[in-house]
Amino acid sequence: MTLSLRPVTPNNWNAVAQLKVSDDQSNFVAPNSYSLAQAAYESGNTPVAIYDDETLVGFAMYTHEPWQGEFGIVRMMIDAHHQGKGYGRQAVLALNDVLRRLPGCNSIILSVIKENAGAWHLYQSIGFVIYEEDEHLCWARLTLPVSEAE
Repeated sequence: MTLSLRPVTPNNWNAVAQLKVSDDQSNFVAPNSYSLAQAAYESGNTPVAIYDDETLVGFAMYTHEPWQGEFGIVRMMIDAHHQGKGYGRQAVLALNDVLRRLPGCNSIILSVIKENAGAWHLYQSIGFVIYEEDEHLCWARLTLPVSEAE
């Protein structure tokens, strides 16, 4: 597996928009077409396509504008045809790597719908810890060691 995060461009945006999670996950993540529109019209978001070599396998979006030293993973999905192959873990680790290199990044945050046990298990195994929750969502944070955050 050679996973990479690449910009969403005029050449791949339509393929990115066509990616879908499995039917049982469709209530857990916004459609990619919505996320691409959000990135176009709301500042502070960077959409990226997730590739294994030259095969498009997923999509993610992260914030590139810090709020009190925190950057966030706004969206993360792996297409239904490519799930169960370790792409999700590799993509989150790659996103963490990108975010921790941004000036001022002290921690990385994300939210998870409580019923999405698979995603929560993945994020927790990487080190994300819940810092707030309500009846539907959990917000989690990965605090970076001081040496990495500088």
